Amino acid sequence: MPQTSQPYAIGRVRALSRTLITRPVLERLRAAEDVAQICRVLSECGWGEARTQAELDALADRQVADACALVREITPDPDVTDCFLLRYDVLNLKMLLKSRMLGQREVKLSPNGTLDPERLRHAVTEANYRDVPEEMRGALEQIEERIAVENDPLFVDARLDRLLFEMTDARVRRARPQECVRAYFAARADAANMMTALRLGRMGRGTELLAELFVPGGALRREELEPVVSDAQALVPLARARLEPEFAHTVERALESLTRAGSLALMEKRLDDYMLALLRPGRFDVLGVAPVVGYLLAREREAAAVRLLAAARAVNASPELLENTLRQTYA
Repeated sequence: MPQTSQPYAIGRVRALSRTLITRPVLERLRAAEDVAQICRVLSECGWGEARTQAELDALADRQVADACALVREITPDPDVTDCFLLRYDVLNLKMLLKSRMLGQREVKLSPNGTLDPERLRHAVTEANYRDVPEEMRGALEQIEERIAVENDPLFVDARLDRLLFEMTDARVRRARPQECVRAYFAARADAANMMTALRLGRMGRGTELLAELFVPGGALRREELEPVVSDAQALVPLARARLEPEFAHTVERALESLTRAGSLALMEKRLDDYMLALLRPGRFDVLGVAPVVGYLLAREREAAAVRLLAAARAVNASPELLENTLRQTYA
């Protein structure tokens, strides 16, 4: 049952934030020569003991699961904090629907969402969504209608991604959270749509698919992004005209990196880092839930960084690859 005391919630996450991975610790992890050394550094940070990459991944999963459980327990505003957890529900639905299409009997689900994973498993197995929240029901029934005619994993992904942003946008409008939280979700929608337009251009696809993949909640309109599909540089004047100045500057610098490196990974990293920076000033707030959701994102970023560094060391990946993909941490 969520707590209703904001001071209690903020006090809990501030105490736990002392154990977050700081930039100096992240540099030690980056400098580690192998997975064993990464394990030793994390053991010193209180993560627990691990010896292999698989055990390290399990520790990372536990860090995120514990953070999600804590947020569900202490949140004074579930409408806002659920926006950060809904993606795990959507991830579970994607896995369940795709595994059913492929005839797979069992699939491991995430415990980190807002809904009981077994409740979702039963609903998808039976193709009966009477017991799922009404806000999800229409999209899931639409998916069932499509896959009854043709197994279409791309449509499943696209429709569930749009559902995630629809649910998030509705909650943000209803809850009216702190400006930094509102700006975060608007930027997340715009970033998703920009990356979609750029990927479609790379794939040589037309603008018709953009309508199916476009998500709500941002400042950019679908028709404004259509020229970007055929010309990535068209994003620069669009960003300058429609986005906040710092966001537009980030987009411009990211496009410069894209031109030099030829990979979308670095652009995606720059956009992700910009979004995290929107929430970072809220860590010291005494009103609102910014410190709570900031703590959650911090744990998710840490876990992603640890998995990436361990995988990179296991295959002796190049420093350039890490530079293009390793995100900033919150602490």
